[in-house]
Formats: sequence, structure tokens, C-alpha cells
Amino acid sequence: MGGKNPVIVTDTADLEAAADGIVFSAFDLAGQKCSALSRVLVTPGAHDRLVELVAERARRVVVADPAAADAFAGPVVTAEALARFDRIVAASRDGGFTVHGGERVDGDGYFVRPAIVSSVPADHELSTTEHFLPFLTISRVPSFAEALRAANATPMGLTAGIYTGDLEEARTFLHGIEAGCVDVNVPGHATTGWWPGPQTFGGWKASGSTGTHTLGKWYWQQFARQQARKLPAELASLLSH
Repeated sequence: MGGKNPVIVTDTADLEAAADGIVFSAFDLAGQKCSALSRVLVTPGAHDRLVELVAERARRVVVADPAAADAFAGPVVTAEALARFDRIVAASRDGGFTVHGGERVDGDGYFVRPAIVSSVPADHELSTTEHFLPFLTISRVPSFAEALRAANATPMGLTAGIYTGDLEEARTFLHGIEAGCVDVNVPGHATTGWWPGPQTFGGWKASGSTGTHTLGKWYWQQFARQQARKLPAELASLLSH
């Protein structure tokens, strides 16, 4: 049911690992999956270096026909999606934000370079709207507490992640984040990699009708109806066989 999925990166994080996880989760399948990362909330001491690392890795992403052996990301899905991508990248530049990538790729199809927009406020429309495109915002936030508040300031809550070297920040994140599937310092995946089977999968708030996961032990009950029966004891005995 979609999600505006965040990752928090704090000053104590392993920024190389964070950048790896961010690029994979934001741009795998060209950002067109429900669990894809779309916004990074980073504390001041880590911000500049993280932007450099993410932009550097994104430049190496191979955008091509998915049948190609070295393809990492394929096209966006429709001409409308391509036009929408062009509009939000242009709006980012017009807004004075720093844009890395975002160009069209020559060829037969709706191919674009992943777009990374930094210096955009965490509450800006570009950061809070679900675009379902290879479009990532990186927002500097003053503290971990503010990052957590911003991460939860959305009606959706499917996946979320954090990179931190502080055990207390990790614990607070796990207790405070409003999302159904959460990652802490997961190598290679900031918010994605939730495959039903190895894990249960589901969202909170507008990203799920109940907050109950697929393949969890309570999930099947959503497809059943309860029925209370009242009948005399002698009938109950006969009908129980």
C-alpha cells in the first residue's frame, strides 16, 4: 500500500555502509517498489560527507534494459512517470536545491539517471510526497530526536531504517519509529530486502489496513469470520461428529 520510507543517518554512523544501503534501497528497480527508500534524514556532522558518498555511488549505477547483464536499474514505467520525474527534478533546481543526476538517458525507453536532491528541508513537499520514482531527498536535521520526529511526520509507515553507532539511538529508534518493517545498520539495504517468507511484511498507518503482517501468525485470521453457535446439549453432541 505504499510508503514514504525514511532512513536516519547520525553522526556516529558508518557512512560508507550507510551510502551503500541508501543507493541500493533508493534506486533498485528504479525506485518503483513499495519499500523503496525515498528520503534521508541526516544529522549535521554526517551530512556533507554522506551526500558526497551517495552521489558518488549513484553515478556508478548502470541504467539500462533490465535484460542487460550489468543493468542495475531499468526504465520508469510510463511516459507519464517520465514526465513527472522531469517536473520534480526541474522543481528541485528551480527551488535552489542541489541536484545530483536526474538527466534522461539516451535510448529507446523511459530511462533516467537517479536523482539525489540535497539541502531540501525535511518538511518540503519534495520530501514528503510519494513520487514512486528514482528520486531521493537528503535533508539535514539538527538532531537525532528531530530526525525521528520528521521520519514519523507522514500518514504512511511501511519501512524505515537507521545507521548509527550509538546503541541508545538504535534502541530509541526501534521503540519510536512508526513503520511496520525496520532496519538497523543493515549492510546493503537501508529500507528494502523485506521478502515475504524469510520475514513477515506489512505496514502501519496508511501503509496497511491493520498493521498485521503477511505470513505472520495472526494474518490468516483477517480472512476468516467468527461465528457463535447456540443449540441444546443433545444437538451439540450429535452435530459435533
